[in-house]
Amino acid sequence: MGSAKRSKCGQSFSSTGYVPDGILIHILHRMPVKSVFRSKCVSKQWFSIISEPSFVEDYVERVSPSQPRQWTFLKRSMHVEGSIPLEYDLLKNLNASLIDNESTSISMVAFPGNEKQQQESLSPHGDVIVAISNGVLLCRRMDMLNVYDYCIFNPITRRCIALPAPTSSFRSFSEGFLTHVEGGTIASFKVVRLEKCKELTTIQNFEVFDSETGEWREYKANLPQPVSSLFCLRPVAFNGILHWFDWVAMDIIIAYDPYKNPNCCRLINLPGSSRGMCDVFQGRLACIELSSANDYDDRQDHHGSDWNLNLWTLQDYDKEDWHLEKKDTISDVSDDQWAPMACHPLNPDVFYFFGKGTRVASLNVQTKKLEVADHPDLVGDAGAWYWLLLFQFVLPPWPTAIPQPTWKAIKS
Repeated sequence: MGSAKRSKCGQSFSSTGYVPDGILIHILHRMPVKSVFRSKCVSKQWFSIISEPSFVEDYVERVSPSQPRQWTFLKRSMHVEGSIPLEYDLLKNLNASLIDNESTSISMVAFPGNEKQQQESLSPHGDVIVAISNGVLLCRRMDMLNVYDYCIFNPITRRCIALPAPTSSFRSFSEGFLTHVEGGTIASFKVVRLEKCKELTTIQNFEVFDSETGEWREYKANLPQPVSSLFCLRPVAFNGILHWFDWVAMDIIIAYDPYKNPNCCRLINLPGSSRGMCDVFQGRLACIELSSANDYDDRQDHHGSDWNLNLWTLQDYDKEDWHLEKKDTISDVSDDQWAPMACHPLNPDVFYFFGKGTRVASLNVQTKKLEVADHPDLVGDAGAWYWLLLFQFVLPPWPTAIPQPTWKAIKS
């Protein structure tokens, strides 16, 4: 009887193609994310289960810790040789593989759609990446009249949504991008434009796009003391707050929270006094700097001497309690040739530096091993600091879905 029942059940199971939800979820949890996404096409049942936010959250929680994370650097500009700007440059190996002495290489990822659509839609001035949040890119387009438009783009799913054009007349600005993700889907996002001001001022102008209203809005945020934002370049996003680092003064951070307090800015004093940059390290806001190991003021007289790589982390964000997390003496990196670019997103012992021209380097502070890569064929200003051209892109454990916009806009 048992054998006959199992045979009958098996025949019914195969003829209908139905798999009980519990068994199906158990199977999907054992599959790589790419295969799970492809399985959406199997049936309405599979599509419904895989699209559930609860399934996404459970999948990420159970599967992602056992799967190795992948990441790369994205080059800021998009181009195709002999054509209008169409594609991203990806420096694939500036991660753990570079430390293993593998040579760096370049590959392309199309942006977005097919080439015919791109030639019809993209402006001759091209597109640039200006920010990344949760695996989604914020891209800027400029037309012949210097009118700026923005779009958000997922390079994994190729989903691209155009935003309404900004309404302000900012001539010089820096952009930030914040996303709030629930169940693998963007629940809301904000695009923030900081107007750069040469003069010292206690009022900082911002323009913010809110995905929930579909509109841009201007804010005049109060500063606790006069500052200049002229050299505030690319912000660091941390805990839903954007942090602009003064690249010249190197002594202060302008922190702006467009969600909770859009009418006010906070100033955070930086530790140290040498060439550095801000990043996120092990879940904390961090400052990486190079300083002379000999503590001399005139660095030009000690070219080639030892330098300290100092890593400061903000242990208490509210109290501005900076802690010297790492202090390593290195001999192959000099302050007048290199500057910190980024922390390795997964390995706390690896840091990246940029030099003038097309040089980038990785340093393992444990092995004291420095790997330098030079890419003379890359498109861009050979005299530009590479930190402005590269964006760190960490592949999320689940591709972030971009929902249909609620505002009236052209959907790319």
